[in-house]
Amino acid sequence: MSRWKTSDTAVYNLSYHIVWCPKYHRAVLADKIAERLAELLNQKVKELQIEIVETNIMSDHVHLCLLEQNLYTRHNLL
Repeated sequence: MSRWKTSDTAVYNLSYHIVWCPKYHRAVLADKIAERLAELLNQKVKELQIEIVETNIMSDHVHLCLLEQNLYTRHNLL
């Protein structure tokens, strides 16, 4: 995977580091819930045509690093 993407007129690197947690940092993201969350994330990135660089699902929060494939702003990414 190359860090830089290119188009006809630009060279770019659109990456996002997103961290989120359940309400009150409750440790609910474990076992089957974590597996289902990973499935849903993979389904959504295919739909949005973006790439997951790294995913780290902890019991009380999620780290998600994404790499944008297109030059279009993703207002619906979050």
